[in-house]
Amino acid sequence: MSSTFHADLTSRAALFLLLALPACAAAQLYGGSPDYKRPELYLAPGPQSALEMSAGALRAEIGVSSAAAAGELVPAVFNWLAAGFKASAEGGRLIGKTTASGLMKERRLSGCHDWALVFSAVLRRLGYPAIMADAAGIKWARAYKPGGPLSGHVFVEAYIGGRWTLIDSASGRYVTNYDPANPVLPLRAGDETEGYYVMFKGADPASYGISSDGELGRKMKDFASRLPRLKLSYPDYEIIAPRPSSSR
Repeated sequence: MSSTFHADLTSRAALFLLLALPACAAAQLYGGSPDYKRPELYLAPGPQSALEMSAGALRAEIGVSSAAAAGELVPAVFNWLAAGFKASAEGGRLIGKTTASGLMKERRLSGCHDWALVFSAVLRRLGYPAIMADAAGIKWARAYKPGGPLSGHVFVEAYIGGRWTLIDSASGRYVTNYDPANPVLPLRAGDETEGYYVMFKGADPASYGISSDGELGRKMKDFASRLPRLKLSYPDYEIIAPRPSSSR
């Protein structure tokens, strides 16, 4: 056997083993991972997340102090949204279309994308770097069949008190011992008892390339097809529930 033929067999075997191994997890499935060592980069809004309201006016309306820690900041912003914004059931129709400024003017939220869009935009305006984390349900993906419904959720990553915190902006739950490099989020909601897997991260849907629910749906279906090859590592997070507000 020639050395050239032997080398070719060796390279093919190595390629086969590489393809056979479970895929290693990155911070999210699609796109480049954020630079978590430079949180100041995530103070800048994206195309859909700029706000006109000043930081001082926001702080006064929300009732939060400057340099607030997570235990004050997260419940204050959540309770402000829950009490002051109306729910608008749109069935995902407005994903990638709404803007934080528009939602602030209309004082309405149509779903988890809107909750995360406004929540993260407000945090940035108050001086806290923030990133939207668009995720798909893991239990849903395991059972998905073509033509079936989709299931996902959107979270917020925020740099508060010198560390990254995970926030479920629609429920007010948050995690301070968070590892943003792990795409598996063990927060449960409804039928999603296995948590979520992050697909995209960015300042807003436009920043991570989603302009419609159809586009997001195609990526979710692609995730479902990839899930059997992904190696999931469930982190041990302490999930902190929000404090109820007397005004709600």
